[in-house]
Amino acid sequence: MLCLFRNSVLQPWVNRIGVLLSWLAVLAWLYFSFVEKELWFKLLAGDAILVDLLLGIPLVLMLAVVVYATVYWFFKLIIIVLFPQAVLPVAPADAAADHHDLTEQETEFGSQYWQDGSQAEPTETAKQPEDSSSRPF
Repeated sequence: MLCLFRNSVLQPWVNRIGVLLSWLAVLAWLYFSFVEKELWFKLLAGDAILVDLLLGIPLVLMLAVVVYATVYWFFKLIIIVLFPQAVLPVAPADAAADHHDLTEQETEFGSQYWQDGSQAEPTETAKQPEDSSSRPF
């Protein structure tokens, strides 16, 4: 289910409905925060205390983004569960282009391009264990 949620997009007309619902929820949140709780009037009258200015306004604005994302994701989840015909899969990356990039890499770096790091590097002689008396600590 998570894979379908992540690797799909909604049809354009359904996506517009989801975005519209999300914006309506954000506007309702901002109306509630600024008008119903009288934050806007406190700011204009100069009655806002320092906590309102430092914590209140940034928190209200950050939660507007959270409200938008929550409403949109919930809408998308409902559409995936109830109306799967309104979901379009995300087009995978063009496999031919990836293969073309790999052939360019192979011609540029030669046959050693496919070797892993342990085979490509020259082997070192085995190190002798250090004497613990020669260490400073």
